[in-house]
Amino acid sequence: MIDALAGFLADPPRVHPGCRHGVWASDTSLYRFLVDECDETMHTLETGLGISTALFAWMRTEHTCVVVSQAEVDACCAYLNRRGIDHDRVQFVVGPSQVVLPTLEPGELDLFLIDGCHGFPTPTIDWFYGARWLGRGGLLVVDDTDLPSVQRSLSWYLDLDPRWEAVATLPMWRAYRRCGEGYLGEEWTEQGFLQ
Repeated sequence: MIDALAGFLADPPRVHPGCRHGVWASDTSLYRFLVDECDETMHTLETGLGISTALFAWMRTEHTCVVVSQAEVDACCAYLNRRGIDHDRVQFVVGPSQVVLPTLEPGELDLFLIDGCHGFPTPTIDWFYGARWLGRGGLLVVDDTDLPSVQRSLSWYLDLDPRWEAVATLPMWRAYRRCGEGYLGEEWTEQGFLQ
């Protein structure tokens, strides 16, 4: 698995034309975490598209990728085809995540990666509409937790909420295990941990 990951890192999908290296990349440890945690029996969801998308396709998870640009999808599919990686288990849904996720019904998820738009409040909106599909014990992975829009809202909240157990807390990303299930909204009176 690590050899395959090294291959993806050495030759990543160039799906973000405005980026210096052709792809916005996460910390290598995040990709290792995904490889360690995922297998072909899992249902996964991500916002954003890049190296992680190629990994999900390669790992053969039943994967949904919410991405803002069809051009990124086309570039990713061309990359996967060139590398001989089947992507029949990847469903691409094109549109802004804050528009797509409220209407998306992927079914129960094992892992949800938030790595799309990082402008406030999008990561929190992604969490609210995407993480509701995580079953008890499902994993939420939040990238770019060093950015104020993520650190001062979503990460801050998840670190306080006892219904989310931190399983990885690195400077650039975090992973949480869900200790509950179902709808995520509630009245402030039910959030005593914020007092």
